[in-house]
Amino acid sequence: MVMVKVDYELPEDLKKLFEKAVANSIKHNHRQMIVISGDNYEKYLSRMVLSLAKILYNFKTVVNGLYVTEDYYGDFLDRYSKFEEEIVSADLPYLKILRGKYKNSKEYMGRTFDFLILDMYKSLTPDDLGRLIGTVAGGGIIFLLIKDFEKFEEIDTTFHEHLLTPPYTLKDVKKIFEKRFKRKLMEYDGIYIYDTRKGVIKDIQGDIEKDVVFPEKRKIVIPEKTKFSERIYMTSYTQDQINAINVLENLLNEEKSAFLIIADRGRGKSAVLGLCIAALSEILLGRKGSYSIGITSPTIENVETLFEFLEIGLKKLKLDYKKTSKRKIIVGNKLFVEYNRPVEVLNKKYDYLFIDEAAGISINVLYEYLRKYKKLVFASTIHGYEGAGRSFSIRFLKYLKEKTNFKIYEYKMKEPIRYSDNDPIEKWLFDTLLLDAEPAQLDSNDLQLIDQKKANLYKIPLENWFEKEEDKLKQFVGIYILAHYQNRPNDIAMIADAPHHDGFALELESGKIVTSIQVAYEGSIPDETINRMLKDYKPKGNIIPDVIVKHFRNTDFPKLRGLRIVRIATHPEVHRRGLGSIALEKLSDWVKANGYNWLGSGFGATGELV
Repeated sequence: MVMVKVDYELPEDLKKLFEKAVANSIKHNHRQMIVISGDNYEKYLSRMVLSLAKILYNFKTVVNGLYVTEDYYGDFLDRYSKFEEEIVSADLPYLKILRGKYKNSKEYMGRTFDFLILDMYKSLTPDDLGRLIGTVAGGGIIFLLIKDFEKFEEIDTTFHEHLLTPPYTLKDVKKIFEKRFKRKLMEYDGIYIYDTRKGVIKDIQGDIEKDVVFPEKRKIVIPEKTKFSERIYMTSYTQDQINAINVLENLLNEEKSAFLIIADRGRGKSAVLGLCIAALSEILLGRKGSYSIGITSPTIENVETLFEFLEIGLKKLKLDYKKTSKRKIIVGNKLFVEYNRPVEVLNKKYDYLFIDEAAGISINVLYEYLRKYKKLVFASTIHGYEGAGRSFSIRFLKYLKEKTNFKIYEYKMKEPIRYSDNDPIEKWLFDTLLLDAEPAQLDSNDLQLIDQKKANLYKIPLENWFEKEEDKLKQFVGIYILAHYQNRPNDIAMIADAPHHDGFALELESGKIVTSIQVAYEGSIPDETINRMLKDYKPKGNIIPDVIVKHFRNTDFPKLRGLRIVRIATHPEVHRRGLGSIALEKLSDWVKANGYNWLGSGFGATGELV
């Protein structure tokens, strides 16, 4: 048991707030967040970090932190240098702080930190925020540095700058996302807000017991009879991982089999695949002949964790192996494990094929795998930046059951790896970034309304939805999550903030949304920009005018005003019932009625889509 206390001078109200946050995080193995508003916070931040490091050192041999800024110069450097000066002078050898940039957020996704510092003076890119917060372990603290919390929605960010396209300027940015972000910070538990000039803005009620101990490692129960080595099971961290590996033991059966492992982000899905391949390798080495195991995913970066745990598993089993490249491992000179890109796999012949982040691979390629292979493991993320695994699982599972003769095994992983269940920061993050938005549940009355074509299309009142009618917003976004794999948090912020983006919803008379449309306003391009476009300049947005200018050398079209459909999706339960056509027809009427000259879209065409 350790006493949570501040070893460095802080204002009394901030000291109490900080001690509560740390005690809560350690006691429950959750994350907590401290938002610091105002100037000249650096000495407060450094002293909280030093105190946190001393407390966590009672439980850890090294305390790791990540400090992220937009860039390494100007006022970013000035703030970091003031913070660093006090950290260095304290000379805590076990405290390690990595400095990073938002644009490199993907590089940190596989790592785990005890605290995270985000300089948000000019930064709020939802994709980066989500990736970085996911790296913090239970018992850890997230610090958000904000110039002025009360005026947070007025901030001009680099994300806003990237949104701009001619003829818009920063003054045209809507900043609706920032208002909602600020409100969500006030709504959720586990989030504390302190202003260096005004004191505490948000705290939790009452005092807390400051004598704390990290919860014991989660108890796991290994099945009595297993085909895979107990060493593999003992390497697992959660019972969910144990259960998933146990399901995958059925790969050893003679039957033609397909496995579906679905998980929220941060549940250890990729680690399970790696450990499973190691366990499978041990058994196959005892059989006659040689074997090959294929691994694929949208990018090789998706399987870094898989390979990491494959090697951990092989070492636990004391199997001889050699890593011939980043993408290939040979075990015992008779078993070959290799990564190939999704399309390349169609030209290979494997005894077993593991597909990670399967929802990111063309459904037609996945169908080809089913025709080519007899032992397949499909794994995908449900909610998060990797996409809509739930949509994939619903549609793909239906195909498996109706169109194939595979024996099907399913398992959904729910237990987080880095922190305990009911983590308040995960709840805040999923809600704020709408990662778990769901479409409306349709009933027989709704289906009747669809048959009768009783649906209305309207331009969505963005500010009202983001501030008051969240149910409508979640229905709208939920349709995208179920329909599109790469549905990123940035997309939500773009429709909320970009001056040239808007949304339309096709809504049944029952009030349920069945088709979501995101559009970009294009055109009205000045002559000077058009002349640059003729010389190969490519303005942001304005995709259709740019194509017309470059391919037809037409300088009149880009002056016209039009709407480009960025994304259109219909509720997955009512596909092929004419809703998309109704929505397009009504959108075309809206375009004419509001004085626009054209309606279009740009997409990678397939025969079915056309």
